[in-house]
Amino acid sequence: MPGQYSQFVPGFELRSANDNNRIYLFHHLLGEGAFGQVWRCTDLSSETEVALKVVDCNAVGNESLKGIEKEIELTAKARSAMGKLCPKFYEAFRVDLPDPLVPSGRSFVKYLIMSMEFIDGVPLDKLIEFSLLNETVCAYVVYNILLALKDLHEKHIIHRDIKAANIMIGKSGRVVLCDFGVSRLLEKEAQALTFTGTPFWMAPEVIISYSLSQKSGGSGQVPGGMRAGYDCRADIWSLGVTAVEACLGHPPHADKFARMPHMVYLTIVKDPPPTMDMAKYTGTVLKGRSAGCVRFSDTYRDFLGHCFQKCPDDRMTASQLLKHEWITEMKEYEKDVVKDRLISNVNTYLLWEARQGEDVEESSEDDDDVAQEMAIGG
Repeated sequence: MPGQYSQFVPGFELRSANDNNRIYLFHHLLGEGAFGQVWRCTDLSSETEVALKVVDCNAVGNESLKGIEKEIELTAKARSAMGKLCPKFYEAFRVDLPDPLVPSGRSFVKYLIMSMEFIDGVPLDKLIEFSLLNETVCAYVVYNILLALKDLHEKHIIHRDIKAANIMIGKSGRVVLCDFGVSRLLEKEAQALTFTGTPFWMAPEVIISYSLSQKSGGSGQVPGGMRAGYDCRADIWSLGVTAVEACLGHPPHADKFARMPHMVYLTIVKDPPPTMDMAKYTGTVLKGRSAGCVRFSDTYRDFLGHCFQKCPDDRMTASQLLKHEWITEMKEYEKDVVKDRLISNVNTYLLWEARQGEDVEESSEDDDDVAQEMAIGG
C-alpha cells in the first residue's frame, strides 16, 4: 500500500472530527484495496468495536471520492431500509494528518474516515473456499439476502455487486450484505446505464445496456426503439450466481474463463442461462469430491431458473422468490436448525484459520479432520 497510509499502525489513536470525546484505537488491518484501508478499531468512548475505512482523498481522485461519498449516503439509506441485514453506519469525517512521507511535518494529507459496525465473522467467499455449503444452508443465506434485497428494491436501491465476497456471516449466524460502493439509488421507474459490477455475476442486461449506451453516445436511446438501461432485477440474476457459487465453489463459467474474466461477457449474453446440469461440470472437482457425486434438488434448480431469466421482465422479484418452494422448504425444516449448522461452519472455519501459522506437525492431519467435520455438519 502507498506510504501515505504508513502512519496507521496498531496502537495509533485517531480523534473524530465530529466529536472530540471519540477516539479510535487501531488494532489490526482487515483489508486494503484501491480505495484505501479498513482497520479493526475500538471506539474508546463507548468501547465499541468498529471497522474504520481510511481513504487518502488526494490519492483516489475526485471521481472516486464522489463514489465513496455516495457509498456513505447509500450505506446510511440501506441501514434504515434493511436493519440488521446491513452493517450499522456510525459516522464519516475528514481529517488532516501530517504527511508521513514529508519528515518536516509541514505537509498534511486529507483523509476521509468512515466508521461502521465491525462484523465478527467470515466473508462467505472465504467460508466456501474452505467447505461448500449444502443446499439447505445455502437456502438460509439466500433467504436472508432476499430479505435485504426486498427492502433495498422497495427503496429503489440497486446493490449492483451481489456476490459471496460481499456477504458476511457472523459468529451468531447473522447474514449481512456489505459493500454499497457501487450501489445506485434510482428515481421511481428510472433505469441505470453505467457498466458496474463483477464480470461473472453480471446480468445480461447490464452488459447489453453498456453496449447500447455506447452506440447511442451515452443518451441511452438507440435505433429501433430499444433503450439501454437496467433496474433492480439485475440484482436477482447476481443472487442466482451467488447461490451457484455457494454450492459449487465458483460462479458459472469461472472454470472456463478463470484467467480471462472479462471474456465472459459474450457468453453471458449469447449462451443459454446457466443450469445445474452436472453433465456440464464433468471432470470438475468440488472440494475433493467429483462433480458426478453431487446432486441438486429440483426445487433448487427451479429457483435458479427464475433468477436466470434472460429477459428481466420474466425474472421473479425478491418478494416472489421469498415464497418459492426452495426457500419455504428450508423454513419448514426449522430455520434455527439450519442457522445452527451455519454457525458450526463459521466456528469451524475460524478454528481452522486460527491454526494456520502454527508450526505443529499434526496440523495438516487436524485440518483434514476439521474439514471433514465441517462437511458433515454443513
